[in-house]
Amino acid sequence: MGLGEDAGFVQSNIMPHLAHNVVLRNLSLEAPVDYFSSWDPWDGEDGAWNARFDAISSVTSTNIWVDHVTLGDGRYLDRDAPTGPNGAPMNRHDGLFDMKDGTDFVTLSNSHLLNHDKTMLIGSGDDNADTDAGRPRVSIIGNYFEGIQERAPRVRYGQVHVANNYFKGRVNDPDSPVTSTAAGGYHYFLGLGYQSQVFSERNAFDYTGPGADASVAVYVWNANNFHDEGSWFNQQPADLDAIAAGQYEQRAAQASGDPLPDWATKGFSNQLDWTPPYGFTAMDSASGVKHHAKTATGAGVLEVAAP
Repeated sequence: MGLGEDAGFVQSNIMPHLAHNVVLRNLSLEAPVDYFSSWDPWDGEDGAWNARFDAISSVTSTNIWVDHVTLGDGRYLDRDAPTGPNGAPMNRHDGLFDMKDGTDFVTLSNSHLLNHDKTMLIGSGDDNADTDAGRPRVSIIGNYFEGIQERAPRVRYGQVHVANNYFKGRVNDPDSPVTSTAAGGYHYFLGLGYQSQVFSERNAFDYTGPGADASVAVYVWNANNFHDEGSWFNQQPADLDAIAAGQYEQRAAQASGDPLPDWATKGFSNQLDWTPPYGFTAMDSASGVKHHAKTATGAGVLEVAAP
């Protein structure tokens, strides 16, 4: 529990490992820098940087609540990193809050995540069914994602409720540009991976700049299920279900192998096999979601007294 407005950790990796019943509140966390990140030309279509050290890494842990926390790259933005072999600045950070190896029952609420690339990984790999199938069960509610380039979150296996979050990005942002596939990049907000079941509820996405369009809100790899209810893009109603279904059809048509992978033959549905196991009344306006993000998220909002 952070006391005052300036409590937190700088260049640290907080790792709940085999931990249970963990609460982090009213803290500012500056993501650690990996000065020796590696370039993998075979990672993805164009290669990728792989850094170590998350700001928060949950490993085989349960019942975690992260609330009113500010997470970001702080003084060490990737824009200022040395240029790598791909001609772009190196990515010196891993995740802000990653959950893997059987992590379960996690809530991230009322927090501010900003100026970061690989933000939040839920489920560590398609082949990790032994630890992640049926998990992780995660709630991401009432947060402010600002200048986040991808993985907000990126989900495998998980049953994830993403509700009343505000996502803000600009194509030509000087600190953390968000460039969607439509604008010639690869960035996105909600990433749908293998056997994920993501329920998006009344989230507000504001994305501006040359080539900006609503496809930045969701990106489908090999997911078969996703449902959105009542979200907005640039303050207007958005059909994220249709965007996700169209992306699945495109990915499935490009799938190869004999036989085809199971996800490519299963089809895509906007129905989910689960519902959140708690009562929740969502804010019903994009302006309300935005106002909450701007005024009630991150560290320094709560008044926390010393014990």
